[in-house]
Amino acid sequence: MGFVAYILALVGLVLAIIGLIQAIKGKASKGMAIAGLILNTLAFIIPWIYPMLFAGAAMNELNNIDTNQLNDALQQLNDSLQ
Repeated sequence: MGFVAYILALVGLVLAIIGLIQAIKGKASKGMAIAGLILNTLAFIIPWIYPMLFAGAAMNELNNIDTNQLNDALQQLNDSLQ
């Protein structure tokens, strides 16, 4: 799913750049081309940033786990299964 998003964002960036070049040549207004360039740049960058933030938060939570409490819970589970 993410791979498709990158491809579509890249296609949008190329089309926005083409539109901006056409607008600079005077064939169209620059507003839509600039908006397309900004939005497609964000669409390309955000899928890279979001997993990094999620992984960082997950690692932070893993570092905060009390191993003694986890071992006690696993021991209780093991005792209840026997």
